[in-house]
Formats: sequence, C-alpha cells, structure tokens
Amino acid sequence: MKLLTKITMFFMIGLMPINLAHAAEKTDLDNAKIYVTTISKQTITLLQDESIAASDKMNKMYAVLEDTMAYDVIGRIVLGKPYRGLTDDQKSEYDVLFKEYLLTKYSSLVGSYNGQDVEITKSVRAGKADAMVFTKIGVPGQEGIVVGWRIRTIKGEMKLLDVKIADLSMVQTERDQFQNVYQNHKIDGILKALRSLTEKMQAKRQS
Repeated sequence: MKLLTKITMFFMIGLMPINLAHAAEKTDLDNAKIYVTTISKQTITLLQDESIAASDKMNKMYAVLEDTMAYDVIGRIVLGKPYRGLTDDQKSEYDVLFKEYLLTKYSSLVGSYNGQDVEITKSVRAGKADAMVFTKIGVPGQEGIVVGWRIRTIKGEMKLLDVKIADLSMVQTERDQFQNVYQNHKIDGILKALRSLTEKMQAKRQS
C-alpha cells in the first residue's frame, strides 16, 4: 500500500462530534493554504529521497511533525475534562508522554513512496478561528483521496490541529481510544499505557 494511502487509512477509524473550539487567533485562509503546501512539499521531498535510510527518514519526519503539529493542544483535547483535574506532576508527565506517543506513532508511518500528487483544492473557515484546507491526494489506479487539514494559529504560528478524511478525524480517533482507557483505568492507566507504548516506539525509532 502506498505511503499516503497508509497515512490516510490510519486516520480513518471513527468520528463523533468533538469540540476543538479552544481560544485561538484567527487563521488567514490563504496563508493556511500556503502552509499546507509547504508542509506537503517538505514531506514529499523527504520521502522521495532514496539516499536516506528508512530509520533516518522516520527521525526526520518526527522533526517535521514536532515543528508542525499542535501536540500540546491535541493532547488536552484527547484527554478532555479529566486533564483539568490532574496534578501538576501528572500533567507534566502526560504532556511529555503524549507528545512522544503522537509524534512517534505518525512518523513511523514513513515507508515506500511512489510520487502521489497533492493538490490544494480549497480553504474554508473551521469553527470561529481555524482554517480547514482541503487537498486531493492522487493514488495510482484509484480515485483521489480528499483530505482536510485543520490549521490553528497559536501565538502567531500556524500549527496542524487535526486531519480528516471523509469526515473521519485523527483527533477523535485518539480521543475515543484514550477515553476508553480512562473510563476503565483512570489517569494511572493512561500514564501506564503511554509509558509502555512510548518505550516500544522509541526503541523502534532508534533501531
């Protein structure tokens, strides 16, 4: 399966309504299109470079995602209301573990790449301040996949907040999984699971 197909399929797990309306600066729609175009080109250039080993690509992709994803905001949305009830120590550990979990999970999707095209189709307002930039990803032998990239401006910088395919959301998928663990095992279960997952992911990234 082609890389971009794997990435989009990875996000297509489930969707329920989710509130992403945290305080944010208004994102310019045209600038959001430019931002997504830049990210796409940067990623494609990296993945097409056959001189870079697969493990090195994963590490470089980690750095790209670290620079572009609003992982701190995503982490709070994913855990939801329970986040506000955590102690300072629990918040600190959760923030660190969630960042490692999220970035390593998606950077590990780097694999074979066969030159699918990414076309920016439109940019619309999402909520009161965010921008949703829609792209069409060409897949050989298939209809193009429409992907929406939700961009939020935080402290003057645009960040990737969510990815949607056919109205299916990356953030909601993660939220569903975390809420299931929290309901059964509370925050101790969340932290234990994150410790285990990040340890395994780090070993894979460093191998």
